[in-house]
Amino acid sequence: MNKGLVLLVDDDPDILGICSMVLQDSDYEVVSYENPREALSAFDKGLRPLTIITDFRMPQMTGLDFLHEVKIRKLRIPTVMFTGVADKELAIRALNAGCLYFIEKPLQQDIFIHHTEQAIRFRRREHVIESLMAECTRLVGLLREQAVAQDRRSSDLDRLVQTLPTDVLGMIHELLESQKVPAGGTALTHEINRAKGIIRELAREFQELNT
Repeated sequence: MNKGLVLLVDDDPDILGICSMVLQDSDYEVVSYENPREALSAFDKGLRPLTIITDFRMPQMTGLDFLHEVKIRKLRIPTVMFTGVADKELAIRALNAGCLYFIEKPLQQDIFIHHTEQAIRFRRREHVIESLMAECTRLVGLLREQAVAQDRRSSDLDRLVQTLPTDVLGMIHELLESQKVPAGGTALTHEINRAKGIIRELAREFQELNT
């Protein structure tokens, strides 16, 4: 089962090869670049990985500069950064720049995979929240539209009743009851029920991502 696409960026081809093999063995799809500028070009052409794993020290640009370029493109992709130099200040700068995890070389396979999984989980949770908010906003709009339509029909009926003699009110009531649209029978009601179903599914997915 393909767990998703991971982008690897490191000027060391040996590191790229090892990391790619580890990720592929864990059922991830991998695309890798030795030059971070080539990775940025791939973003411009539509590349959208679930997470980015990048080295900090590279001759073309640092991992922080690379992360900055990703942000300029308004891409919200969780990032894992690693380096061979233990530097507390560097780690703080990376985390402040939006990097989720900062780990040291040599990479330990279990820690590497764990951070990758957590970064992807973070992105999926973020995506579910965005979708949930959008669908809730849509549902509120549909419910308002339904309320306006119901108020308009009620107002029209009130005006009609005021113009009719009382002996026909019973006939009108029977007619309205016989012409009622069953639940889900209108396009608006269908969309409301559909939105509710999507929200329930998204809420269930969000709950699973948090367990």
